[in-house]
Amino acid sequence: MKRTQSVMPLLVLAALVLGLTAAALAGERQIERKDVPAAVLAAFAGAYPKAEIKGYSTEEENGQTVYEIESVEGLVTRDVTYAADGTLVSLEETLDTSALPRGVKAALKKTFPKGKVLKAERITKGTAVTYEFQIELNGQKTEVVFDPQGNELERETKPEDVG
Repeated sequence: MKRTQSVMPLLVLAALVLGLTAAALAGERQIERKDVPAAVLAAFAGAYPKAEIKGYSTEEENGQTVYEIESVEGLVTRDVTYAADGTLVSLEETLDTSALPRGVKAALKKTFPKGKVLKAERITKGTAVTYEFQIELNGQKTEVVFDPQGNELERETKPEDVG
């Protein structure tokens, strides 16, 4: 028992260091409003005047510094990424499955007839739109991505988190 107690702080420290290292490698870092370019703030305010901002972050994407604004508006959570000049880079927003295109609804029902949709998002990058889902089925979580016609583009299944 004593050995477990003396090893536990080391394990917690190791997990913390690994988590911070992973975040640093991912490149995304939280920033304050004052660090966000005025053009980005103006573009967001113009597009989503009623949204409540939850946070700001920045990272390098394809050799360019981009700025992300996380927000919520009613039941919709939204992550909007902009270039420093206010140009939209990408938009991720949650949506109700009733708002899905017909082909995506059909594909989802056919592929996961007994699955529970935990999260549904529409992702827009440039002119490309995809639909990403977290599905729970038989004790596993699956992330799946469809194009607007319902063609499956990606799938990753993970064991259900315990605890």
